[in-house]
Amino acid sequence: MARSTPKYTPVRNYAIGFFLSASLLYSDISYGTFAPLRGFFHASALYGQMVSISFFQEITNTFSSIQNNSSLLKENKNLKEEILKIRTLDFINSLQNEAVIQTNNFQEDLMASVDTQNINLLELASIDLRNYLCCSTHRVFLKITNSAQVGKNIPVFAGKSYIGQSLILLIRIMARL
Repeated sequence: MARSTPKYTPVRNYAIGFFLSASLLYSDISYGTFAPLRGFFHASALYGQMVSISFFQEITNTFSSIQNNSSLLKENKNLKEEILKIRTLDFINSLQNEAVIQTNNFQEDLMASVDTQNINLLELASIDLRNYLCCSTHRVFLKITNSAQVGKNIPVFAGKSYIGQSLILLIRIMARL
């Protein structure tokens, strides 16, 4: 059953508690009675602080290393893409160089076999696809370099087959491009 009002406590209990605590405080200050216990509590508090600080430092180091790893992964991905681009450009350049070498060798072999210096090898610029399948009006446009001299009605070959002859109109159009 709950009490509605506090009971009376005699003054002697308060006096005994006061004198007991005063004597313990005096003995601790004068003789250092509780110094080992106080040292234990201080050491425990310091050790707890050290553990918590090192724990939080480890968590911070972990998060920073994760961020560093993610930035390194992004940089690695970008570098791999750059290497792929460089390799692709190198492959295209090597194919173009190989095509130029093959064209020059073919032109030299052709000149040697025909015994004339009047042969030019040209690249295709475009093909007129609308009229290409008909018999008389198909057009193939060639890229003319500055060193090539192409005249009117000169035969045009593609590989080993004759495909037509040059027109002066085509030369003027290609010279403007």
